[in-house]
Amino acid sequence: GFSEIPTITMGGSSEEIPDDKAERAVWMTCHTEHSSGTPCPGAANRTMFYHDPRTRKCTSFTFFGCGGNDNKFYTRLQCKRFCKVRPKGRCGEEMEQGICRALLPRYYFDWKTWQCLRFYYGGCHGNGNNFETREECERACKR
Repeated sequence: GFSEIPTITMGGSSEEIPDDKAERAVWMTCHTEHSSGTPCPGAANRTMFYHDPRTRKCTSFTFFGCGGNDNKFYTRLQCKRFCKVRPKGRCGEEMEQGICRALLPRYYFDWKTWQCLRFYYGGCHGNGNNFETREECERACKR
């Protein structure tokens, strides 16, 4: 209903609220303070995950079974995908074509869409976010 107004805690973040309606809804969910909910008949406590906007990580918490808000996910991966958490290491690097001119078909992990996308690698001066096959990219990054 209208009585539940999300609390936004910026935690020193300089992020701007997106203009796009769908992106704004995701942003609001991922920047709402998590809630453990309330105990209720027939619902067991369970470990769930929430996005912490201060650390930009998905963290576990105990959900009591009822209520709460939308900043709760069954798995850490589900939380990372929904809230577009940038992975550490090679999978979080931007796509880098390099300065040479070979047109080698490769794949990179786009963490904003959680997809392995094709690009053409120049053959030198790239980075680790560079995979010969989509499968190799997915094995390394989509977990």
